[in-house]
Amino acid sequence: MKKCTAIVAVIGILLAGDGSASAGTRENRETVESLLTTVVEAKDESLRKKAVEELVKRDNTSIPSVIEALKKSKSDPAKEALVYVLSHKKDERTKKVFFEVLKDTTFSPKARGWAVYGLGELTRVVNRSSVEMLKRLLELQKSEQVKTKLKALLAGLEPFPVKDNPFAKDPSSAEMQKGLQGWARVHPDIMDVEVRGKSVLGKPVLLVKITDEKTSDENKSIVLFTSTHCGGEEIGATSLLHLTKWLLGKGAVAKRIRERIIVLIMPCVNPDGWDARRRSGRPYHSRRGKTNTAWNVYGINIYDTQYWFGAKAAEENPEGLAILRVAEEYPPDASMDIHSTQRGLTMPDSTGFSWGDFNAHSFQPLIVEEMNRAMEKAGCLAERPAMDSGRIKIGSRIRGREHNYYRINDKQTIMSHLYLRYHTLAYNCEAAFDFAVVARARRLLEIGTETWRNEFYPGYPNRQLGRWGSTSIAAWGDTAKKRRKSRVELWRKMNQI
Repeated sequence: MKKCTAIVAVIGILLAGDGSASAGTRENRETVESLLTTVVEAKDESLRKKAVEELVKRDNTSIPSVIEALKKSKSDPAKEALVYVLSHKKDERTKKVFFEVLKDTTFSPKARGWAVYGLGELTRVVNRSSVEMLKRLLELQKSEQVKTKLKALLAGLEPFPVKDNPFAKDPSSAEMQKGLQGWARVHPDIMDVEVRGKSVLGKPVLLVKITDEKTSDENKSIVLFTSTHCGGEEIGATSLLHLTKWLLGKGAVAKRIRERIIVLIMPCVNPDGWDARRRSGRPYHSRRGKTNTAWNVYGINIYDTQYWFGAKAAEENPEGLAILRVAEEYPPDASMDIHSTQRGLTMPDSTGFSWGDFNAHSFQPLIVEEMNRAMEKAGCLAERPAMDSGRIKIGSRIRGREHNYYRINDKQTIMSHLYLRYHTLAYNCEAAFDFAVVARARRLLEIGTETWRNEFYPGYPNRQLGRWGSTSIAAWGDTAKKRRKSRVELWRKMNQI
């Protein structure tokens, strides 16, 4: 009797609507449940069809209820109708449901066809990482029509064909790993290469560690270099390979740096994007989704820290987690992140100015100027964005005055994260030439071996954590390791001071 009442109620809804646009959550939930009851129980196919159409129009808060109804449904018409509803929602929560439909032999070919259609609508989460699963599902299908649809979906997920292009001249991520490991074998006392994580497609995210192993780490600073979060930013990776080679040399400056600094280099944090761009010269991971290689396979900015945490991070941003784990193990005293263009193209070489993160600028601008002068001495013009344009950088909009400022997004990326968590001297670097990056990186490393003005010890000037009039707070310790520990501990307690 209750089911009949629900179906009768739905007839009224279908004829007259649900009353008003401001219907409450409870009424909306009851309406969805009534529609689902009609889909599952109705004998009249036209009534079921109308209920399905109404469910498709509903917002995606109904998704969990539809999925639950699908799990309990027994009849083919009901299951086909519910899969149809889910396939038109474009909701990423349905991905696993569609996979299960294609695995379950109790679902009809029609329901499976709608499942494939639904997967095709999920252009972000059904990507290159889904290929192996889809191939396994293809082998389970008996319907030729479903097989044809799955093959078409798989074809769209294939990368663009190999094509000779300027990027192909650079080493692939596998060749990069092989070359770095070769250098490490030649220089076992000063260089180590680790795999610190895997990309979405399972490629190694590498960490190069360069330091004199015969010298105690107790009094060494830590500097982290990262690059190529955008797979097509060619100069970022190659410049850090040049820096690595220079650091392995026999020169007095390189030797002093190895004795006093632990240099950490992550030359290619987006190997999937790097290899895809190198393969075809086109900035996409696959034919179908066209996710830009500037991001990872899931279309995520690896450096955006909102994707470093939460349940989905391990699956959707393993590259970002690899960087996070390195920073947690080695809280850097200073860091440089390289953004760049492609070889042969021109862009201004700037330092310490982020175009994507308003908060990413250092409290030590004198170090920026030291790096700029080192770059100019090497023969490259240094751009000083705010100074050269005569504009102030702002994070919030000043209505009607947009043309007077550089307005940068107010978000947190790798640079501001390192500052906020470890009080790191974090510098962003834009580059068009390998030698310009190496010149700046060398100067940054040299500063770590010098005693900065008003400091007691060699190292980076980041002990000072706050000042209020004549009162200040600073980290302390008679070794670099102790000062780093003190700095991080005090910095994380600033809200209590």
